[in-house]
Amino acid sequence: MNFTLLLLVAVILDLLLGDPDFIPHPVVMIGRLIEKLESLLTGGERGTFFQGVVLVLLVSLTVAGAILFLGFMLELIWPPLASIFTVFLLWQGLAARNLARSGLEVAELIEGGRLSRARDKISGLITRDVSRMEESDICRAAVETISENIVDGITAPLFYAVLGGPQAGLFIMLYKAVNTMDSMVGYRNQQYRDFGRTAARVDDLLNWVPARLTALVIILVSPLVGGSLRQSWRILLRDAGKSASLNSGFPEAAAAGALQIRLGGPDYYFGELVENPSIGDKLRENNPKTIRLAVRLLYTSQAVFISLLYLTLIMLKLTGVIG
Repeated sequence: MNFTLLLLVAVILDLLLGDPDFIPHPVVMIGRLIEKLESLLTGGERGTFFQGVVLVLLVSLTVAGAILFLGFMLELIWPPLASIFTVFLLWQGLAARNLARSGLEVAELIEGGRLSRARDKISGLITRDVSRMEESDICRAAVETISENIVDGITAPLFYAVLGGPQAGLFIMLYKAVNTMDSMVGYRNQQYRDFGRTAARVDDLLNWVPARLTALVIILVSPLVGGSLRQSWRILLRDAGKSASLNSGFPEAAAAGALQIRLGGPDYYFGELVENPSIGDKLRENNPKTIRLAVRLLYTSQAVFISLLYLTLIMLKLTGVIG
């Protein structure tokens, strides 16, 4: 079956079902693999740069080997099973519904006056301290999470799935493996500064193109959600490079400009105040409505990004670049 059709089915499944708890998630399995390998490599001590390189290689090779073996076996048993397996991997590599649902839950809790519950909810999505957060801080954190994870949870997986073509399932899971390693060991603290460096740099490399494409798509769709295209473009050019991250500043700056809000700024991490740079201009307040607009921006960006990917594939086929 054509992989573009399989990808479309996977996108629909993600939008309708998200990640049901009763289905074992491949990314959770990858996370457990990372934990075990980290323990074996470091013995619970501070890991070295070389050990971090070995971790990236072992995780990538294990994930690739498992997917290729299962796909091969399913193809031998009954070819449609291999297609179903690919759809499953693509579906599980996407996170639009879960990301949107998390943001909307935070908005609903704040609207219902349950600020403490909203802090608990947002604490599962961010690494910073939430105990001092007021309503506007929680809303800002939610919008930052949504805009940044449009890349990790939607556009980058789609990008690598299309790049993978017939091996779309393999490509999307390799991307998620690197992304998961970065989220688990890619910190700049004493414990992981050396050990997680390779995972962090590979993740930066894989997200470099998708992050910038995503920012352009956010700018393009901003008028469709009541945002400002001109402001989105202006803030992208001015503030995208302010973030400590090589890539996250691009979707965040585009979203901040589109929604005409300010993101970033001071935050507490493990009890210590960190003066993060501000992104965007505060033309509107951060509130639950802002979160809902960010969710609309997420879904609209996904739809346009997919449309552009498919249009690109059609043009490449018509010009004979691909068969």
